[in-house]
Amino acid sequence: MTLDDVIAQQEIQNVLLRYFRAMDRVDNEIGYSIFHEDGVGDYGPGIFTGSGHDLIDWLNEYNRTLVTSHHQMSNYTIEVNGDHAASETYVNATLIRQEGDDFIVRSVYGRYLDALSKRDGRWAIDSRFYRRDFVYEQIVADITIGESSARLPDDRSYALFAESTIAQ
Repeated sequence: MTLDDVIAQQEIQNVLLRYFRAMDRVDNEIGYSIFHEDGVGDYGPGIFTGSGHDLIDWLNEYNRTLVTSHHQMSNYTIEVNGDHAASETYVNATLIRQEGDDFIVRSVYGRYLDALSKRDGRWAIDSRFYRRDFVYEQIVADITIGESSARLPDDRSYALFAESTIAQ
């Protein structure tokens, strides 16, 4: 493995992590940044197949109906070959919605299989293939939603990144 491969892997990991931020902050612009303009997403038959930008719009339309969400990336493998790469990323998403006085907690486990490329100095996804391994829901009558779970641009993280000039 070369130093360029290690740098590419880190840049790709940052692409993957931005997706989770885009989902939990319900931020379409961050979501768009993970795909190349011609990037596509396939979430399976009857779920979603289309452009990367349309995928982000579709996901965040649903995310806006939630009280909060929490996405976690766990195991991941990234293989780099020049300006092309493949990755497999395990994900666990906890999605909380409210129905009447009850909170429904949905836990989703799956994997993202991404083909990525570096174009004009920027790594992004060419195609994303997602498959859900399993999902379950439970009704939770007593849950405390933290004040730090803001899903809007007034979340403290936006100010932090702006203050430190770190790219969002």
